[in-house]
Amino acid sequence: MLYYLEWVFWLYVMTLKIYECSEIELAEMLEKTRWAKNFSWEQICQISSQMTACTADRGDVIFSEGATDNTMGIVVQGKLDIVKDDIENNPKVIASLFPPQSFGEMSLIDGEPRSAGVVAKSDVLLLFLTKEKIQELADTRPSLAFKLLWMVTKMLSQRLRKTSGSLVEYLDE
Repeated sequence: MLYYLEWVFWLYVMTLKIYECSEIELAEMLEKTRWAKNFSWEQICQISSQMTACTADRGDVIFSEGATDNTMGIVVQGKLDIVKDDIENNPKVIASLFPPQSFGEMSLIDGEPRSAGVVAKSDVLLLFLTKEKIQELADTRPSLAFKLLWMVTKMLSQRLRKTSGSLVEYLDE
C-alpha cells in the first residue's frame, strides 16, 4: 500500500483523502492517461511508484490560488474546475478539467505560488506527483525523469501557445 505524501502537500490539500491501492493498481490508473502513451509498462510502474492517489468530494478545494507547493495532479475520474479571482475577488471558472488532463505543472517546475485554484466539480480520483519525487526518480532513473519533465515542458509550451492565441482575440476588441 502507498502511504507517502509530503507534509507540505498536506498543508494545502487537507480535504483530500489518500486512496489506498496496490502499486499495480496505481500503475493501471496512470496507464489509462495520456501521460502513459510514451512510456513502456516498466516505466509507467516506475513513474507511478512516485505518485500518490487521492480522492476528493464535490466542492472540495484541491489547491488554492496563491498557495505555495510543488505538486501537480492528473485527473483519473471526475471533473475539476480551475478558478481564478477577478478584480473584485469573485471566483470565476476559467477552465474545466476531465480525465486524463493534468494541472499544477507550473508549481511543480518553479515552486511559485499557484496562479489559480482548483475545486472538485464532482467526486474525483486524482494522481499527484511532487517535485521531491521527481528528484528521487532523477537520482535512480535520470533518463526517465528527463523524459517525464520533457513531457511536462512540452505540455506547458502548448498551453502557453493556446493562451497567447486567445489573448490576441481580446486585444483586437
